[in-house]
Amino acid sequence: MQTELDAKLLQIFRDLFRFPGESLEPNLSMQDVDGWDSMQHLILIGELEAAFGVRLSTNEILAMTSVAEIKRVLTART
Repeated sequence: MQTELDAKLLQIFRDLFRFPGESLEPNLSMQDVDGWDSMQHLILIGELEAAFGVRLSTNEILAMTSVAEIKRVLTART
């Protein structure tokens, strides 16, 4: 079952990275996604902050290099 977090995150990945999948695997990381480089990571962070109404710390931003870590941080913050 897809949660609201999963749906928003999938839409962000589709918009930013043209992600073709129907869901995001937790182990999906920066190395696995074409275009997920340091510049796109900053854009991703901005999109996540806007979509989830949070302000992420530097440590959180640096940790968010996989779908599992993104979900962990966002779940803790929302």
